Amino acid sequence: MENEATVRFNPYSEVYGVLLSLGNDFISKVPRNILENITNNIPYEKADNEKIYNVPKYDLKKSLKIQGLSKDATSIIYVLYKNYWCSSEKEKLYLEKVINNNDIKLEEKKKEKYNPDSLFKENIDTTKKNINSNEKILENSLVEVKEKSLFDKIIEKILNLFKR
Repeated sequence: MENEATVRFNPYSEVYGVLLSLGNDFISKVPRNILENITNNIPYEKADNEKIYNVPKYDLKKSLKIQGLSKDATSIIYVLYKNYWCSSEKEKLYLEKVINNNDIKLEEKKKEKYNPDSLFKENIDTTKKNINSNEKILENSLVEVKEKSLFDKIIEKILNLFKR
């Protein structure tokens, strides 16, 4: 039997598993059409004319991130929490603020990582270092000079006669 950490679940399966772990109080707050959409997108196998759903089980005492909840499932749960489970407008505003702050931090990291000025600067610096190291290697290496043998000289003279 496979370890649950190595099994890849559909995001809807993961969301449904979280809903089952949370219990009926949370499930009852979600509109029926959204629950139907979630359950209709869960992959299943048929056995004896019954649908067998592959839904993970979650321990709410542990972090869902540690248990391998996907980013897609986390996003769906965020929307459910914000739209149906938040108890006040203040809580909704706080969630939006947290998400906006995370987006700003992510954008700053992207700007820092993909800033064209720093990308080219790093490439120029590494190129200069490579050129300097190659020059040092060339200075230190010995050049082997080959003298032509008598046989090679004779063949070269004969070929030069034909070229005229």
